[in-house]
Amino acid sequence: MARKVFILSILVWVLGGVCVQRVEAALPANFPAITAHVYDADAIGEGYVYVTVSGKVEGVGFYLMILNNDGVPVWYKELPHECAFDFKMQPNGLLTYAQLLERHSYADGGNAVHVVMNKDFAEVDTFQMANGYVADAHDFHWLSNGHALLFGYYLTEVELSEAALGGCSNAVVSGAVVQELNADREVVFEWRTWDHYDLGSHTCDGEDAESIVCEFPLNTLGMDVDGHLLIATPDWVKKISRQTGQILWHLGGDENEFTLVGVDAEEAVGHFGPSALHRLDNGNVLTYDSSDGMGTCSSQVHEYRLDEENRIAEHVWSYVPDPPVLARHGGNAQRLANGNTFIGWGGDGDNHGPVCTEVTPEGQKVFELFFDDPAVESYRAFRFPLPADITGVGVTKQYVGIGDNEFKRGGVDTGVTIRIHSYTGTGYNVMGVVRTPLAPLYPTFEGPAPQVVPVRLQVGANGINTINARLLLCAKSFHLTEPETYTVYWRNPKEARPFLALPTSYDPAAGTFCADMMEFGEFILGKPDLELAASAKVNRSDL
Repeated sequence: MARKVFILSILVWVLGGVCVQRVEAALPANFPAITAHVYDADAIGEGYVYVTVSGKVEGVGFYLMILNNDGVPVWYKELPHECAFDFKMQPNGLLTYAQLLERHSYADGGNAVHVVMNKDFAEVDTFQMANGYVADAHDFHWLSNGHALLFGYYLTEVELSEAALGGCSNAVVSGAVVQELNADREVVFEWRTWDHYDLGSHTCDGEDAESIVCEFPLNTLGMDVDGHLLIATPDWVKKISRQTGQILWHLGGDENEFTLVGVDAEEAVGHFGPSALHRLDNGNVLTYDSSDGMGTCSSQVHEYRLDEENRIAEHVWSYVPDPPVLARHGGNAQRLANGNTFIGWGGDGDNHGPVCTEVTPEGQKVFELFFDDPAVESYRAFRFPLPADITGVGVTKQYVGIGDNEFKRGGVDTGVTIRIHSYTGTGYNVMGVVRTPLAPLYPTFEGPAPQVVPVRLQVGANGINTINARLLLCAKSFHLTEPETYTVYWRNPKEARPFLALPTSYDPAAGTFCADMMEFGEFILGKPDLELAASAKVNRSDL
């Protein structure tokens, strides 16, 4: 395919009321050639394709890329020395990627630093593990309350079982360590595999005898809706208590505790050795299962409904590509707002499978993208908007007065009513509310951080000096379960101060949260988090 070349021009258009400018130029000679297939343009989800070049290929640079549906980049960045994993948007609208520092000799991926970019793609921050550990490149989550989830590895020398094949005495065995960092990058929770498994009972084969024994090679982690953690390797999924550190349940693998319903049970155990797994808004889990690497099983996506109390996993949806996609490592599945599933296939060697595919709930392909060189691969692929395009919705009102002021106009409804008791200011005034579907930027709190809804409200005014009002938020508008558990938090964004919890009540008859409003600023909703277990003490000899 002839390399795509941009026409030198400036495109200016309005998206969501915001003027966007982009300058187009010729692509670099080492930029990967890309082919996109649009099967149904009207059915494709909103946003752009986020991919990377995640491996060494002669003549191809290490790139971060955001692509149009025709495969043409709207933004890209070449990395100078090594590739990156896991390029995505976080709940606060900032972008992150895992810059590889050193490849592991005993597991896929490698040591990395997680780099943060703002809406203008400038690097503004980095994340690294604490207590002497180094982050792995596979996964990273910046939570809506400002905390972060990372994992890495540690190596331990141990004499293994005499029954082990190959005679692996004094072997070096890897273990995984998961950390939760607070807004100050301090460890508030730490979980290490060998604190919960018997290291000495491990057995190995002859291939392990002269190398590091790779155990617990994590692919993915995430915060579940109840505040506990989900982690997964190529063999299993486990749920970890953030209160005790204990394993709450095992799904898949040799320790599977679940009855698998609606699918062949023997086959389905392999569905839970995912490269990516996360909880959906409907309560189900979506899992991306890589191929077996032997050409006998295609990579595929599955959705399960979990009954955790009775240990039942019911298969409710799947997508198995035809022809098969034999991707052996990496990959992810993302449920889009329109109900489609966006699949990043990961790496398939030289099989020339797609980089990513988007399918409808009925399993119909609407979009697919390929690298022309089959050796080029992306660790994961996502569909997100551009950061600058996320502007939220706003409503302004002139001459607000005593009583209820609803901030909605036409088809725009912020879900906010401000009941003004009194105010001081000039005769002419303007008050505005902007609701943005993003978590707050760098939030801090007085006391433990709550679980935060990824929506922020900004309330401001001209011509009003002081105000005594009641903030009324529509619970239905924020799509919350158990709304009575939530509290309204406020901060002044012009000052480096934490969010303050406002006395909040919930009116079930009206379906509204009510909180006193004495100042303008930024407002969010949060509910109490779990009381976390104390961090494990680190034995420095284990590092």
